[in-house]
Amino acid sequence: MEGNKVYFHPDRINPEDEYSCALSGYESFRSPSVYPPKLPSVSMSPSDDIMEDSSVTLTCSSDANPAAKYTWYKENVKPDLEPLRKESQLVFSSIQSSDSGEYYCTTENQLGKRTSEYIFIDVKCE
Repeated sequence: MEGNKVYFHPDRINPEDEYSCALSGYESFRSPSVYPPKLPSVSMSPSDDIMEDSSVTLTCSSDANPAAKYTWYKENVKPDLEPLRKESQLVFSSIQSSDSGEYYCTTENQLGKRTSEYIFIDVKCE
């Protein structure tokens, strides 16, 4: 039996759709679904007042299959040159007032790339 191949080009994939495949006549034995990242959500901990020298964690999460890779950026910094971190969490162990600003993350897999909304950090001096 010779298999048929179907190719999807990432530019033509709807980010809201999921894709799977099955052999003709065996549709009840579908492959796991694959899909591009969903719109990432960002959160900050702690979420109340941020004081200098405190620890702050930004978390980016997105559902994707295959799993997405995460990258953090700070607004007004050239993203191609200076990603801040390539993980789902951006941790400031001793945050400074110079770290104040807007941050965002991107999620990407072989099927697509999505960008989060901005999250604002306002570091207060003691």
